[in-house]
Amino acid sequence: MTDAESAVRWSGDYGSFGAVNGQTQDSEELRHGKSQSLRYAGQYADEETGLHYNLFRYYDPTVGRFTTQGLIGLAGGLNLYQYAPNSLGWVDPLGLTPGEIIRYMGKDEAISSVAERNGQGGLVPNNRGDKAVWVNHDSKPGFNPGNEKYRTVMTVDNNGVDMLNKHQDISTVNYKETGLKDGVLSKQNEPKARGIRRNVIDRFNNSIKSFRVEKKGKDRKWKSCGKKIT
Repeated sequence: MTDAESAVRWSGDYGSFGAVNGQTQDSEELRHGKSQSLRYAGQYADEETGLHYNLFRYYDPTVGRFTTQGLIGLAGGLNLYQYAPNSLGWVDPLGLTPGEIIRYMGKDEAISSVAERNGQGGLVPNNRGDKAVWVNHDSKPGFNPGNEKYRTVMTVDNNGVDMLNKHQDISTVNYKETGLKDGVLSKQNEPKARGIRRNVIDRFNNSIKSFRVEKKGKDRKWKSCGKKIT
């Protein structure tokens, strides 16, 4: 961590799964006056327990596992406490999945999404006015309230994780999706959803590391469409 003059004020020696094994002397002095609680993407250190807070679950960096079972059960794999096989390349801002963010949509939006960022793919503004574009972690695989036939599956870098974590509850803007111009909305009744406002869609798209469009087949399974949406 650096100060306004770019001088290093805190540094730590991280283990492969996020445990801080050692800190500089300056770090110890700094911690007495100012907490440096940021850890791996989406995590905040709890000094009392030594665990890392991941919104939906606590994570134990000493063993590289969550302390409670995943909400999606066996759909996430046989190990209900798994963090991520690749702790440096995957992100988990909500403590639910290894970083995949999903938006369900119709065919027209899927075609437009594939064309974003010069064909690299991304979110497109809501075509129903100045409303947020909602994405979520697929905590209930197959859960698709609008019964849409297409969906985008994305992973994002740390900037995208930071955007999703800095959300504002929709109740604070009188439950209006148009009430927050330059940020990310959330809903208490849909804790895994994030509403990305029009003015920050480009910034979110720039954080996308991987992007694909999938189509639900007659067998109700999702399959990648590639670049051509049919």
